[in-house]
Amino acid sequence: MKASDATLQTTLNTAYQYVIPVFQRYYSWKEKDWQQLWNDVVELLEPENKDRNHFMGALVLVPGENMPKQVPTYYVIDGQQRLVTLSVFLCALRVLATKAGTTQIVQEITDSYLLHPHRQGFQRFRVYPRQRDRDAYLHAVLQDGVPQAGITGALEFFINRIEEAIAEGVSLFDLYNAITSRLDFVHITLKGENPYGIFKSLNSTGVELSEADLIRNFFFMGVPTAEQDDFDDTLWAPLENKFSMDGGGLDGTLFSEFLRHFLMSDGQYVSPKSTFQEFEATYRDRLDARQLANTEGFSCLLATQLRTTLSLILILFTSSEDSRRTIDL
Repeated sequence: MKASDATLQTTLNTAYQYVIPVFQRYYSWKEKDWQQLWNDVVELLEPENKDRNHFMGALVLVPGENMPKQVPTYYVIDGQQRLVTLSVFLCALRVLATKAGTTQIVQEITDSYLLHPHRQGFQRFRVYPRQRDRDAYLHAVLQDGVPQAGITGALEFFINRIEEAIAEGVSLFDLYNAITSRLDFVHITLKGENPYGIFKSLNSTGVELSEADLIRNFFFMGVPTAEQDDFDDTLWAPLENKFSMDGGGLDGTLFSEFLRHFLMSDGQYVSPKSTFQEFEATYRDRLDARQLANTEGFSCLLATQLRTTLSLILILFTSSEDSRRTIDL
């Protein structure tokens, strides 16, 4: 393990690409989280804080395999919400800098923090989210469409806050400097570690990971990397989409409850807090015994079985409400 101090500048303005693994949680920050980040940044602009930085916590990273002529990568095991949100914050700042004609900031944000200017395809992006957050994020970075889901809200939120701040006399350069140079991180780099094992262990050290998060992790780490996007598209996403909240996004509580009911279909009781533990204990040996080589592998078969089971369950009880919810099949 290696720990080092960093800012957003020394994180993003490098040769690396930061990839959000497919088993990670989706982008989930809401307005209260964006407001807290905004407050932290604006506080740095107060005269009495001119020599102070704000600590943003740790980024837990696992180096990817270095390939010739490829951008070197880090897999972001912890810190994706902060890293994606700060990138969207910079997108919003770029929108206002464009309106103000501040081309220096526009160019620096684009070429030093959002894109690798001399790379093509997916390697252009300094932060590369997991598949179902990807389109929304790339729209914000490339400014070629309307972002979707939570990232839309983040972009609009920061554009509005920056506009208000400018109207009150805040300098774009001061905001830019605060975001890129005065937010401190600790990079924790874990070489030779299994991302799955690290992600799972975070659940026991205070990071709120739902049982559904851990089970999704378990599934995807059983699928070859090259096939994970296809697995997500054809099997996992259709399953999770049955548990979408009205405002979009996964209802993790309800999905965890479904997975618990699935485990209890053999008549044995499983407590809500033991869902992942029992799931892993039940299927780990079968998953390890059949290393996946193609889409006929164990994880695909089990996901198909889950979807078949779902078609037979019309009403589920959530663990947080004394009510029923009908699943639209």
